[in-house]
Amino acid sequence: MRGRIAAALLAAVVLSCVFAASTLGKSTAFEITQTRACLTHKGVVFGSATDPAIAALPATARRKVLAGVLTPGTTTLILVIGTNAADALAVRKQIAARVEFKPTATNSRSDQVGNAAWFVVSLTGRPSLASMTTVRNCLRTGPTPTKQPPLTMAAVSNCLSVHSADVLDRPTRRLVFPAIPRKLDPYLVTALVPGDSSGSSQGIFGFVLIGGTPQQSLTLRRELATALAGHLAGEVTGQGRGAAWLTTPTKRASGKQISAARGVFSDCVD
Repeated sequence: MRGRIAAALLAAVVLSCVFAASTLGKSTAFEITQTRACLTHKGVVFGSATDPAIAALPATARRKVLAGVLTPGTTTLILVIGTNAADALAVRKQIAARVEFKPTATNSRSDQVGNAAWFVVSLTGRPSLASMTTVRNCLRTGPTPTKQPPLTMAAVSNCLSVHSADVLDRPTRRLVFPAIPRKLDPYLVTALVPGDSSGSSQGIFGFVLIGGTPQQSLTLRRELATALAGHLAGEVTGQGRGAAWLTTPTKRASGKQISAARGVFSDCVD
């Protein structure tokens, strides 16, 4: 009997070691898609808690934020799923400092678990502990976020089109910007990104250059800027994911339209 017990204990130890070895090195963290699905199932309404503080974040940070309203509609949730705990806390801090309705000790609660950090803020006093439990119980694990893949012309064009931008084909681009050298055609995406839904087409022109290497993309952007010299008032440049880009406002765009259009453009390249 003692021998059988000892053998069973040994087998249990071996199995636990095998399980530990099989999971060693697998990095998991909370991920945003399944977490959002769970919260939606619990009655959280997303898209109703948009705030300029979130819109002002870089696109890479905005993608980490879930903003919604909890039942019965008086409590706002701001949840950040970061790449790690420090990242989530830093983005949450940025938002909390800039939101229109500031969280305080009497109207909000906050918490952090792993790479998730959030706060809830209420118009009618301090939110209930149940609201915090709802968020905590909906946190879902998945693969640790990885770096964004290199940009492609097709991906940029599709993203801009989905966001109501007009992606210029080559003949149209030659009519609007005849100074752009044709040798840039294989590397260049050009789009008119509106700053609102009024149909006025006021916003920005965005130019994305995607070469074989990041350095080639920068070189191509310099060639584009040289060709458009004198027509790039208010330009903003950027680079990343193997691409280089610049934007310039349309002539009659308002500051609000320019800012909104740049946010849309940034979502497609950052």
